[in-house]
Amino acid sequence: MKYIKSFYLLASFVLISCHNGNDSPHPPLRSQLCGDDNTCQVASVARSRISSAWTLDGGSLTETRLKLLSLDNFGPQGTSRKTINIIDSDETFTLESLRNFDLLFIGYWDERAENYLTTEELNAMTSWVMEGGRLIITCDSTGFDATCSHFGYPVTAANFNFAVPALDQSLHPVLNGLFNAKDINNASIALTEIRTSSSKSFFANTDNTTILGYTLPIADSGQATIMEHKLGSGIVMLLGDVDYVSDITLSHGETINSNNQNDIFMANLFDYMLSSQ
Repeated sequence: MKYIKSFYLLASFVLISCHNGNDSPHPPLRSQLCGDDNTCQVASVARSRISSAWTLDGGSLTETRLKLLSLDNFGPQGTSRKTINIIDSDETFTLESLRNFDLLFIGYWDERAENYLTTEELNAMTSWVMEGGRLIITCDSTGFDATCSHFGYPVTAANFNFAVPALDQSLHPVLNGLFNAKDINNASIALTEIRTSSSKSFFANTDNTTILGYTLPIADSGQATIMEHKLGSGIVMLLGDVDYVSDITLSHGETINSNNQNDIFMANLFDYMLSSQ
């Protein structure tokens, strides 16, 4: 009888040890993207830390912010039924702090700056994405691509005027989503070009990615400049130019202009990144 009792004591100990093991990942703070009320917490590195106008509280993404906060675009009765709340964060990122966000946007940021992301912060971002976090990184050129490089995708400078949407991804929600213009038969009108600006790049490494945009005016034959990398339960979206979503290419004001393909791309991008896949 004592052998049976010893067996049960041992089994109970094993179960308790497994349950309390330190190698088990901590559960994410947010149980689902955007929560029960469909309000999405979108973080952006504050201008006070990034020292750049190309972030969501910077002067070069004013139109971006207006469009994201417009309830006609993102809201209970909007084109996308998600409501966006933007947090301009100057904090040091940890896994615990990142769990308060659904999406983190990293704009144009000189990696040589004293307050650039530390190795610990980058590693926390990797863990957060693995848990289901969503990350948009813009990497315009070498010297501004340390975050892309951290995920395995450094950039190379290139000379092109716009990204061409990938033909084999024509139905991807970033390229063909809620915000696409409609024809007379209410069918989505495909994007044909996503304009860029002065400093832009391509990604030589495309392993484990879905290419959404190429550099040459012949789709699927150029170099990758817009890519999606799925990592664990999350997504990293890599852009070879912040101006795909900046005031330089977007229309003025809150409206998503059906004649401006960058407006449509930007809105589709955020809607997709805040959607469960």
